Formats: sequence, C-alpha cells, structure tokens
Amino acid sequence: MVNPGSDDDGQNAGATATAATPGPAQAPVRTPGDGTLRWLGGAAGCLKGSGGQPWIPCQGTVRGQFDISSMAISPDGGFAYGVSLNSGYRPNPAGKRIAAIRGGTIVAFSRNPDTGALTQLKGADGCIRDLRAPVNKVTAPCSRKGRALAGAKTITLSPDGRFAYVAALNNAAISAFKRNPRTGALHQLPGADACIGGKVGARSDCPRPARALQGVRWVTVSPDGRNVYASSPAGDAVAVFARDGRTGGLHQLPGTDACVEDTLARVRSGCARGPGVNYPRSITVSPDGRNAYVASDSADSAYPNDPADGDAVSAFARDPATGALRQLPGKAACVKDERARSTTACPTLAKGLLQPFSVAVSPDGRFVYVGSDYGKLGAIATFRRGPGGELVQLPGASGCIVRIRGCKRAKGIKGVDSVTITPDGTRLYATGFFGQTVAVFKRNRGTGVLSQVRGRGACVRDVAAKEPCSRAVRGLLGPRNVVLSPDGTSAYVPATVSGTIAVFRVGRAPRR
Repeated sequence: MVNPGSDDDGQNAGATATAATPGPAQAPVRTPGDGTLRWLGGAAGCLKGSGGQPWIPCQGTVRGQFDISSMAISPDGGFAYGVSLNSGYRPNPAGKRIAAIRGGTIVAFSRNPDTGALTQLKGADGCIRDLRAPVNKVTAPCSRKGRALAGAKTITLSPDGRFAYVAALNNAAISAFKRNPRTGALHQLPGADACIGGKVGARSDCPRPARALQGVRWVTVSPDGRNVYASSPAGDAVAVFARDGRTGGLHQLPGTDACVEDTLARVRSGCARGPGVNYPRSITVSPDGRNAYVASDSADSAYPNDPADGDAVSAFARDPATGALRQLPGKAACVKDERARSTTACPTLAKGLLQPFSVAVSPDGRFVYVGSDYGKLGAIATFRRGPGGELVQLPGASGCIVRIRGCKRAKGIKGVDSVTITPDGTRLYATGFFGQTVAVFKRNRGTGVLSQVRGRGACVRDVAAKEPCSRAVRGLLGPRNVVLSPDGTSAYVPATVSGTIAVFRVGRAPRR
C-alpha cells in the first residue's frame, strides 16, 4: 500500500482581485446528535468507479472515477464533486509493483438533501477527463475534456459556489472551472483563465505560467474569496494567487509575494523564504482570514542530497488586501515535532507532528488541530491559537493523541491523512489511511480538548480492515478525508486505494 498522500509520484504584476459576488444561501447547520457515522449501505453507501477495481464489493458505479482523492460540496448542499489522479493500473516492467496509468478526471453528482445520497449527473455533465488522458474503460465515458487535469489531486469551490479549482499533480498546474448553480455542471474557463501552470516540470497545456507549482497537491480558496493558495511539495513552496471574483481567473502575486519557499528548498523559485515549509502537504486559512497554516511532511528525506525535512507546521499572517503571506516572527514562525531532524529550522517543539498532512481550525478560530502520519501510527496534535495566530500546544495529554508517552491514545487513527471539524464545532473526524478507518472525537468548544466517542461510535472501519472498530462498512480502503455537507448531516469519504466514496449520515448510532 502506498504512503498516505504519496502519488506515483513575467508575472502579471498588475493583477488585482475583485471581491466575490454573493452566492447561493448556505444550508442551515443542524444539530448532529452524537456525531456518529451511520453508513447508508447498499448502492447509495459505496460508490466505485465503473471501470475501477472489480474486487471491491460496492454496488454503486461512477463514470470516470478511479483512485478518487478529494471531494467538495457546493455551499447550498445540492451538488458534490470528486477528482481522481489516474485512470488505471498496469504491471510494472520489473514485475514488482503496479504502475499507475496517468489520467485525471472530475466527477459530478447531485445530492439528496434528505438522505445524503449522491447521483451522478447525466451525460457530459457527469465527468470531465484530462485532455491528454488515455482513452480506456475509465476515461472513455467522459466525453468532456479539460486542460491540466493530469494527476488531479484536490478540488475546492469558491465560497460563493460559482467556481471550482483543481490541483493537478502531474501537470504542475491549477485548472479553473465555472459552475452552473442550477444544474451543477462544470465548464472550464475560456482562454488564458482555463489553467495556470508551473514553469518547471511536466507539460501543463496552460498559457499562463506560475512559480512554485512543482508537484502541486493542494489548492484552497480564502474565506473571503479573494485568494487561492496552493502547496507544492516538490518545490518546497506555497504559491499565492489573486482571484477575480467575477471571472474566476487567477493571477499570481508579483515579486516575492508570489510564493513562500523553505529556507533550504531544493528548487529556487524567487519566493519569500522561511523555515518549516519543506515538502508542504496542505495549507489552511483561518475562518477570520488573518492567518494561514502549512503542514509539511518529511517525504523529502527520500530524495538524495536533500538538505532539509518537514515534520512541522508553519504559521503566517495574511494581508487581507492582497492575500500575501508573511511568516510569523521568532518562535511563532513554525512548530516542529520533537523528533524532527535538526535541519528543520523551527525554534518551537511539539508532540504529534511527525509527518503532518492536514490542519483544521475550529469554526470560532480559537484552536488548531493537526493530523499526522507519525510513522503509520497516526497522531492528532491540538494547539491554542494566539492573538497573532501563533500556535501553543495544549499542556500534557490534552495536546496530543498518539501512541507515545505523555499523550492520549485512540482507536482507528493509523496514518492520519486528514482532520475535519463539524460545522458546529462539536466533533472532529480523523481518517486513518493505513488503518482503513475513520475515528470520531468529541470536541470541547471551551477548552479545545478532544476525547474519543465511546462504544460503537468510536470509529468505523473497512470490512477488510483488522482495526478494533466495531462498525464495518465497504469502501474505506485508503480513506483520504471526511467531507461534510454544509448542514452537517452527511459525511463523504473518498478512498484512493478502493477508488470509492463511502457515504454516511451524521447523527445518533442505531440501537442494538
């Protein structure tokens, strides 16, 4: 099984962003009960690709879906979207490993607000394949083509729901789409706005170049809709873009504001520099838009002659006018794991930050949670967010959940790939990539402390998993993240290894 997140693997200086126009009304947040995950079951509970893995015991099939790695839900809760990196596997010439067939697709669904069930959109609106993807049983059903979708890794929507952005790993690019709020259909932006590609690396088919997009894996839009941020592990950097709220087009910020790269980055892109940004997996902007947090893994240690490592979370102040990022000064610049290599130049130590993948900020902005692989053991670190955005780990066992001395322990967190907080802030979900699980935690909104839900609701596992979770479902092999509907009543888990979407209702566990 692959490591979580590992995938076989002239700057528009005058551009400015315009504020995003108001979008559709957000779905009201409902009380989620005890936060347990209730699998829908049957064809509605597990959706697999129509040309995907035949050995996965799921009934629902999706055109164009294979190793799905990310999902997004529209603000009104009416539609859902997912992206897949590849379009199949073939034996490696050496006969020792399975090699991915490069592809890249987007799939689109309508969502039943009462049950949470997903139904793929009909015809050409149901899926889009990369312009250069090979035509096979996975991609052939997708008649609509898009530029720069090879290795589609992450999809996100603008806050108003009018646009979608996709990080394409193999194209070193971000592609942009306009969304029809009535039908849910995506159409790539015209001309130069269709995509923006890296100057170094794979062919992107994008006329507009950008810096620091080497191996881009993550893309997110700021809460105010003015900026788009992308993490590029292969470039040890984060790229910053202004976003036109009217057209959806992206323009990289000028000069050193265009990106932030690690002080010891292997590839130099002319960015602002700072510690703790080596191999960044993800970037998260706080709900108030004042700060951004970058989780940096240690996968760079596999590269020869690499001078630095990650195992850290770096903290930035965000300029609300331009979106530019400035790393916090002194000890607040970044926090690294207590076992991290000394070359990671972060002055502050913490527990549970070995190989971090995901950062989540509580809805009230007071606490920050980091999910880490931690050598396949899995870990969740909890921090209080200071007035300037600095991170201070909670004391003692309240600050970490991992199988080491001085921290709490939990079931179902082997190889944490993501952490997700419910809209009302009362629950946190963690996906265990290696455990093939999703763990459920209660969250004290006053103190930020996490405690695992007791009994059968503590975690859910795949039927093929051996983890000590009482509840077993289909379609959780290699779960990437938990995506919640805006009203907090449904949860969707894209799983890369099984190429599936597991669908749950959020609420009270059924009586035995």
